[in-house]
Amino acid sequence: IDGTPSGEETFTIKSNGNEEIFDVSGNPLAFPSNSTNEITLNPYPRLTANSLENNNVYVELEFSEGIFSASDTSSGVEVTDFDITFDQNSGNANDAVISSLTKTNGSPLSGNESVIRAILNISSPPASGVETIQITPTNAYAICNSLGNRLSVAECTINLTLIDRLEPTINDIDIIADSIVTITSSEDMYNNVGASGAISTNHFQATVYQNNGNASEATIVNITNDNQGPLVGGEKIVRIGFVTDLLPSGVEEMTISPAGPANPIYDPENNQMPQNTISARVFLPDRLPPKIISETALIAIDNSYVEFTVTEGVYGDYEVTNPVEPTDFEIIFIQNSGNASSATVDFITDENQFPVIGGEKILRCYLSFDTTPSGHEQLYIRAINGNSVFDIAGNSLRADQVTDTLWLSDQLVPTVSSISIPHGSSISSSTDQPINITFSEPIKSFDYSISAKNYNSLSWDTTESSDARQFQLTLKKPMASLDTITITIKGLTDSSDLEAVDFSYEFYTPALGDYDTSGIIDIEDLTRFVTFWLADSEAIFNGLGPTTGQIPHFVPQLDHQYDLDDGMTFIRMWSWSIEKFGFEPLNVMNIGSPMDWNDFIEDIPKEAISGQIYVKYDPLKGNVNLHHTSFGPQNLALLKNSNENGEILLEFGMLEPDDINRKIKINAIVNAPSDATVIYKFYDKRQKIIASGLQKIELLIPTDYILNQNYPNPFNHSTTISYGVPNKSNITIDIFDINGRFVERLVSEEHDIGFYQKIWTGRNVASGIYFIQLLSEGKTLTQKMILLK
Repeated sequence: IDGTPSGEETFTIKSNGNEEIFDVSGNPLAFPSNSTNEITLNPYPRLTANSLENNNVYVELEFSEGIFSASDTSSGVEVTDFDITFDQNSGNANDAVISSLTKTNGSPLSGNESVIRAILNISSPPASGVETIQITPTNAYAICNSLGNRLSVAECTINLTLIDRLEPTINDIDIIADSIVTITSSEDMYNNVGASGAISTNHFQATVYQNNGNASEATIVNITNDNQGPLVGGEKIVRIGFVTDLLPSGVEEMTISPAGPANPIYDPENNQMPQNTISARVFLPDRLPPKIISETALIAIDNSYVEFTVTEGVYGDYEVTNPVEPTDFEIIFIQNSGNASSATVDFITDENQFPVIGGEKILRCYLSFDTTPSGHEQLYIRAINGNSVFDIAGNSLRADQVTDTLWLSDQLVPTVSSISIPHGSSISSSTDQPINITFSEPIKSFDYSISAKNYNSLSWDTTESSDARQFQLTLKKPMASLDTITITIKGLTDSSDLEAVDFSYEFYTPALGDYDTSGIIDIEDLTRFVTFWLADSEAIFNGLGPTTGQIPHFVPQLDHQYDLDDGMTFIRMWSWSIEKFGFEPLNVMNIGSPMDWNDFIEDIPKEAISGQIYVKYDPLKGNVNLHHTSFGPQNLALLKNSNENGEILLEFGMLEPDDINRKIKINAIVNAPSDATVIYKFYDKRQKIIASGLQKIELLIPTDYILNQNYPNPFNHSTTISYGVPNKSNITIDIFDINGRFVERLVSEEHDIGFYQKIWTGRNVASGIYFIQLLSEGKTLTQKMILLK
């Protein structure tokens, strides 16, 4: 039989007329009327239809007639009567078996069912639409109909592709820019069933896992296809743009998932992406600039370094290849009237004092100061600009990121910052002297000592101060004249227990009478003394006596009047000053009408209350004296004459001025022509100079008859003979040889007072020793000379 009989086919058998068939008697089978009746073929079971349930739960098999298990032709078919072959084809499901056979109503088979259901058990469901199954009878004898006719394997081979029931999911996620991720779905994605409509930003949501990072939320703002074009539906790869609430720090992770049931996502088979679908996590790029954790900043007790922590490791360039350098930071310095005024970063290490190599979170910046800090100063550190310090992601440390403001420790040894009377100053020996000492900072403790070089009875008081930077003492009068007083501050210790070396300050009391503290007692001081006396001006301060002690270190015991004690003290101190320092005036200016001392006498200006006349001459040629009209016992006349040095000084002070016309006369007695310098000064009651000047005068009056040694001597061609005549008289000068014989008369005539010279050549005499003889008024002078030819 060609094909599988269905039981409807009929056939007849008849002779074909070839008389090939005979009976036993040899009679041929008649033709054409010799045939059988129509014979109906018995049916064989066959598969007429099959269908796969929409969810791949079962395959419904429809046969041409009721079937039975061939084992007894009366019971229903069994699972073992069928074979199933599974081909995964890289799909999701990895196997399928027939778990049971049922009627269409789910009841067990009893036999003679023409429609049965093969219940499938799929491993790793659901199927993704690419897996295939093949169902066949176990063999050609496994299944039969009621007649026992077998179901042919060829007539019952079913090949089916499992229906795609795998829900779409997100297979991959990748971050491709600071705020863009790509997601790859397992299948094309649509907005609607029936593979239509494009998805949008409403279909997804972003979730941020903070991980102690900075950003905590993300919002999807746009979505495109992988070529950055608009979506049309059916895309598997999309780009999602997002923004975060805060800049991510690089430790946060983000996932993408469906936004919710209101916006379902479908694949081409209308499978909806589950709401619990979630992508893998991706780390968000570090976009958070590094920050200085300001409160971590600390400064070494010796101010040598500042250490601080940054939120992440930092580098000195955008390429993050080099460590930070001192020039990447700046120090903002707040002086607060402290000693130091600026600081710079010298070098940088990590917290273990190793050189930085890049990526350090803890930095130790070693500092240098323009001078030693005193503890009043503050500072903080920041990046020098926004392009100097970077994290590993290339984010720059902003310049507004600063450390805490730190107080510097006091490293400045305390000192005396000021003293009201400077070191080396003169102080009055006749008045109390308050001295205020200011220290550079509040002082914890100190000691002091006070001594006078020439006065053992010096006394002082101290004054308590609420300011720990102040110390006040008062040197009590009287103090010795021309004394040195030393104040020493010892063991000066500040609140940081820094101890200074000792500080010593010296003060000098001027000599009594040295009113202008010039170091000498001169006409200016005499003028002031006279002025004070005449004005009766505060003798308790400006007076000079009475005194105790030894010159020049007199200790004034001042009273309230000017009297002999004051005058005597000035005279004694003036004399001491002249002996100590000499008495030539240092300078003089031409003031007032000039005086002419060529006639050796001048009037003292009547308005003068004091004056000075000083004469300088050559003591080898004579001497000079000053004579003056008496000033009277009530006034001061001070005269010093140094014939050895060729000086004479007269100073006077009119303690009781009068109208007497007084003169000063210069008396000079010299033995050779000479000159002298006259310096004069006169003061009025206002202490103003009314006349002063300098004049050179000639001294031409010999003191006696003089015959000087000839010059040169010995001589060859000629020699000069000098002589002096003190009175108008006849002078004879003769030359004699060594034997006393007269040789020549050089001079024989009357002379006026003065000095003369005569030249003798000796051209008419031979070499030898000769004598010069001067005769006048019974006076004979002789000099020996030698002539060499």
